[in-house]
Amino acid sequence: MSCTAFQPAGLPTFAEIDHYISKLDVKTLRAKTLHDAPADRVTKAVIIYRALRPLIVLGAALPMPNTWRIVAQMFIVALDELSADSASGEFKAGKDL
Repeated sequence: MSCTAFQPAGLPTFAEIDHYISKLDVKTLRAKTLHDAPADRVTKAVIIYRALRPLIVLGAALPMPNTWRIVAQMFIVALDELSADSASGEFKAGKDL
């Protein structure tokens, strides 16, 4: 029996999660960790989030109290917005300081 035998509709599969995580250049990201400028840290967090998003979505679908699910969904939406802003060039770290 495969691990996707009971995969509910609309949730990412193992293969989809593995695809996104496999595309992440972990070696390069780890090498930059100690020398990141603040804006680079946000960019790196967005890159990692994009790779982990399917896994986070799957985790948010697990049985949990409703309040937890709402907070998990809010987290996903907030990072989706940050990811979109980062991709469009609208996000500038520290611009509101």
